[in-house]
Amino acid sequence: MEKNIFIFFHLIILLLSFVYSKNNIHEIISKINITEYNSNCNEKKEHIHCYEFSKKIEKELSINSLEQLNSLTDIDKYSISEIYRNIGQIHYYGFLNKNPNLSLGLSYLIISSYLGNSPSQYILYILISNQLIEQIIMSKEFLVYLKTNSLLNEISKTAYYKNFNYTLEKNINIEDSRSSISLSFLFSSAIGKYPPALSTLANKYHKGYGVKYSCDVALQYYKESAYQTIKDITNRHTKNLYDYRNLINYEYIEKKFNEYNENADILEYYKAEAMKGDIKYIRELGEVYLFGSFDLNQNFKEAFKWFEYGYKLNDSQCTYYLGELYLNGWGIKQNYKIAFELLTIAANSGYNKAWNSLGYMYYYGLEVPKNIKRAYDYFKLGFRVENDPDSYYNLLTLLIENNKEIIPDYTTAYKYANSIAQHGHTFGSYFFAMMNYFKIGSLIDSCDITIEFFKETASRSIENKIKFENALLNYKNKNYRSSLLIYLELAEEGIESAQINAGLLLKNYDIFLDKEYQNYMAYKYLKMADKNNNIFAALTLGNLYFNGFQTIKKDYNECKKYYKKVINNIGSTKFYKSHAYFNLGLIRNFGLDDQLKNITKADKYFEISAKYENTVYFPYYIIKAYNLFKNNSNSNFIFTQIKKLLKRFVKPKWILFFYISLILYILFCISLFNQKDY
Repeated sequence: MEKNIFIFFHLIILLLSFVYSKNNIHEIISKINITEYNSNCNEKKEHIHCYEFSKKIEKELSINSLEQLNSLTDIDKYSISEIYRNIGQIHYYGFLNKNPNLSLGLSYLIISSYLGNSPSQYILYILISNQLIEQIIMSKEFLVYLKTNSLLNEISKTAYYKNFNYTLEKNINIEDSRSSISLSFLFSSAIGKYPPALSTLANKYHKGYGVKYSCDVALQYYKESAYQTIKDITNRHTKNLYDYRNLINYEYIEKKFNEYNENADILEYYKAEAMKGDIKYIRELGEVYLFGSFDLNQNFKEAFKWFEYGYKLNDSQCTYYLGELYLNGWGIKQNYKIAFELLTIAANSGYNKAWNSLGYMYYYGLEVPKNIKRAYDYFKLGFRVENDPDSYYNLLTLLIENNKEIIPDYTTAYKYANSIAQHGHTFGSYFFAMMNYFKIGSLIDSCDITIEFFKETASRSIENKIKFENALLNYKNKNYRSSLLIYLELAEEGIESAQINAGLLLKNYDIFLDKEYQNYMAYKYLKMADKNNNIFAALTLGNLYFNGFQTIKKDYNECKKYYKKVINNIGSTKFYKSHAYFNLGLIRNFGLDDQLKNITKADKYFEISAKYENTVYFPYYIIKAYNLFKNNSNSNFIFTQIKKLLKRFVKPKWILFFYISLILYILFCISLFNQKDY
C-alpha cells in the first residue's frame, strides 16, 4: 500500500514538473517576435548576434525529449523550429567562422524539419536529391552529435529518421528510394508555401525533371511562388524603390570581379573624394548606404547625411533621394511636407523620376489633396520623359483599377505591363503574368510565356537576393563549399545563373570527396541551364566535350551541337560566337571528328571568328603557317602571312624581335598540334 502511494505521488510530481516545463517553454517563446528575429538573422552582419541569441534561447528552453516537443502547441513548435533552423543554417553555410560544419548544421536542421519547418525540409530535399546526405550522416562528426544530443538521438529511433539512412535498408532500389524521399520533403516544404520549394516543383513540372511534364501544374506552382514573393516585398518595401534595391547580380563567377581593391578601400576612396565636394562620389556614397551595397547593411542615417550634402550643392538626384527618405521616414522622421518640397525641386530641376514620387503623393493624398487625375498626369510625365518603369507600373495600375477619374483601358495597361516586364521590373512581371493568366487585355495565350514572367517574379524574392549575396560573398572569400550549397538551392528553382555557378564551382574546385559524382553534378547543372537556352551553359558544355573533362570523354560531334547552339542564338555575344567558330575551325582543320579535314572550310570558320573578335587573327595566322609547314608548301607565302600579322599588330622597330619570337612560337605550336593537345 505504501509503495503504491509512493508511486502515485511520484507520478503527480512528474506530471506537475512536466506541466511547468511546458508552460515555461511557452513563456520563453512568447517573448520572441519570430518575424523580427528571422529578419535580423537574414542580415549579413547579424549572423553572430543571431547565433548567440538563438543559442541562449535553446539553453533556456532546455528541450531534451520528444515528449516535451510533442506536447507543445503548433505555434510554439513553429517558433522552436525557426530557432533550430537558424542555428542549423549558420553552421551549415559556415556563416559564423567561414567554415561550414555540415554535420552540426544537419543535426539542427533534422530537428527543425521534424517539427515541420518548410525551409529546413527544403535543404534536406537538396541534400537527399544530390546524394550528399549519405556522406554527412555516416561521418564520425555526425555520429558524435547523434550520441550526445538526446533530442536528435530520440528522433533517430523514429520512422521519420529512416528518410535519411535509406541506403541501409535491404531489398530496395536506392535510386527510386532517394527520388521518392527527396520529393516527399519537397512537397512537404511546398505545402508550407515556402517560395523556393514552390518554384522548384514548378521547374520540375515545367521541364519534366523526375515528374510527369505538365505546363498547367507548373503554372499553378509558379503563380503561388510569385504571389508569396510580391506579398513579402509589399510588407517590407515601398514599391517605387524596390526594383533598384532587389536586382539580382547575375555575374558568372568564372569571370574576374570588377574590383581593384577591397570594398573597405573603395569606400574610403569614395569618402575622401566626396569630402572634396565631388558630387559623383557624394551620390555614390548615398546610394551605397541606401541600397546596402559593398556587402554593407542598409544605413539610412548615413544615406541621409550624404544626400543632404548633395542637396546643399544643388544636385537634383541627391535632392530626389533626400525627398524619398523624408517620404518614407528612412533615417529621419517622416515629413510629407518637406518630402513634397524636395521632390518638386528635383522634378523641376530635371530629375524626372521625381514625377513618379509626386504622383504617388497625389494618389494617396500625402500632404496634398488626393487627386487621381493629377497623379495620372505625373506618372505619365515620369514614363514619357524618363521612361521610368515605376511610372509605367503606376499608370497600368490606374488603368485597370476602375476608379471614377480614369477610364479603364486594359489593352494599354497590358502594353505597359509587357514593356516593364521585359526590363525585369518585379511588379511589372507579376502584373503581366496575371493579366495573361486571367486574359485581361491579353494578346498572348501561352502557358510557357506566362510561366516565364511568374518565374521571373518568384526568382526576385528578398530571400533569393540574400542567398545570392551570401553565395557571392562566400565565393569571394574562397569558401567554395558554402557558396555551392547556396547556389544548389537557387539552381533547383530553375534560376540559370545559379545553375551555371553551381556547375562551375563543381567543375573547377575540389569540394566533395567523391570526385566522380562531383563531376556528374557539374554536368547535371550545366545541362539544366542549357535546357533553359542559356548561351554560356551551351558554350561551357561544348568546351567540356572539346577538351574532355574527368569522366566526360572528348566527343567532337557532341561539342559541335553545342557550338552551333551558341552561333544560332540571337542573344549570343560576339565573344561567344567567336569562340564557337574558332573551335569549329580547329575541328575542320585537323579532322578531329568523324569527317575528313577541310582546310578551306576551316579557314571560313576562322575568318568569321576573327570578324567577331579581332585578336583571333593571331592564332589563326599561326595555324595557317602550321598548315603550310606541314604540307611543305612555298615558304615565301608563310612569311607573307607573318608580315600581314606584323602589320596588323606590331610597330616597325619591334619587327625583328617578333620574327624570332614568332618562329619559336610556331615551332612550339607544331609540337603541340602533333601531340593533338589543343
